[in-house]
Amino acid sequence: MNHRNRCCLLAWLALVLLLAAPGPVQAAKNVIIMISDGAGYNTFNATSMYQGKLGKQVYDGEDWVQLSCTTYPLSRALYPTGKDKPDPALVYDPRKAWDTTAQESEDDSGPNFAGYSYLTKTATDSAAAATAMVTGVKTYNNAINWTAACVPLHEKTIPEMAKAMGKSVGVITTVEWSHATPAGLGRAIAP
Repeated sequence: MNHRNRCCLLAWLALVLLLAAPGPVQAAKNVIIMISDGAGYNTFNATSMYQGKLGKQVYDGEDWVQLSCTTYPLSRALYPTGKDKPDPALVYDPRKAWDTTAQESEDDSGPNFAGYSYLTKTATDSAAAATAMVTGVKTYNNAINWTAACVPLHEKTIPEMAKAMGKSVGVITTVEWSHATPAGLGRAIAP
């Protein structure tokens, strides 16, 4: 599923810091990671602005932490390539993403904006995105917790780190367990 993935090493690091907060800062009692299909930073920012206008809760006070992250995969390959560096053609380029030059679509569906075409060619899939979100490591499309060198990732997932700290861990999903996003989070769930 393209365009739904939010991979973020910063979020991973922030969660680890919240779970292990020492000293006078109180450690988080519970942490919930919610992955919303199709939602991104601007979706939540727009919601916050709209709710603020209505006098309802605004998600930008000093108690809220906002993070953003990259959404490109290591590569668009569907198999291990052995390359652990991101494909430079996939690294987000705002000039290309916001290019409004009209161009013919490749499937004869009519003209598209160049930015739209660029974004559809650089999208990550759910497997690579879930891996990046829970381990902080990018991988190729089609891979769950697997490296481009064709070996399992040794980095612990966020749920595994929480479980090692004595926290309860679970996954709630509205799709089958075998879908890439819940499967990427589920490595630590089994006893």
